[in-house]
Amino acid sequence: MKNITAKLLIAFTVIFLSWSLHSSAQGFRLGVKAGADMHKLQGTAFEDGFNFGYHAGGFVQLRLSEKLMLNPEVYFSQLNLSTADNIRQIIPEVDTQIRDISLKYLNIPLLIGYKLGKGITLLGGPQYGILMSEGDLLTNGKKAFKSGDFSLVGGIQIGFAGVSVYGRYVVGMNDINDATDQGSWKSQIVHFGLAFPIL
Repeated sequence: MKNITAKLLIAFTVIFLSWSLHSSAQGFRLGVKAGADMHKLQGTAFEDGFNFGYHAGGFVQLRLSEKLMLNPEVYFSQLNLSTADNIRQIIPEVDTQIRDISLKYLNIPLLIGYKLGKGITLLGGPQYGILMSEGDLLTNGKKAFKSGDFSLVGGIQIGFAGVSVYGRYVVGMNDINDATDQGSWKSQIVHFGLAFPIL
């Protein structure tokens, strides 16, 4: 199911990008983005507080009107997490040798932008993250995390001299805990980064 979902989302993105490239060049931009993350997984099995990670990918910007734009993206991110001291009481199958794990996601946000003026744009919309790999938290090769993470994104972008600086808050809406029924795990991420148009 995970592979099918990933293929469908990637196919949709390729189709959308192809359609965008055949659209009028006016109001169309293609670019790359990269930056740093502060993230945490809210749940009793993990330490409270934010950890650091990174993200990198690409975006398409299609102007719908003078103020509105459609901003789909595809980017890779890595979330680094530390387990809590009492995790064995919550998940008996946990590998006690593991304290730090990394979750690698392919994220596909579909954002709407509203231009306030002077290079300032507000961005918001849904995002779906496909879990590409996870650390071996559980014994016997069992999976601890669900294959997808649906989130809502909100943020601001400031452009100057052809470069944009952005900050975003991403809040997970669904429980990604696939290891136990004791409590939910929901992600919270703060993005900071730079975006560069290449077309």
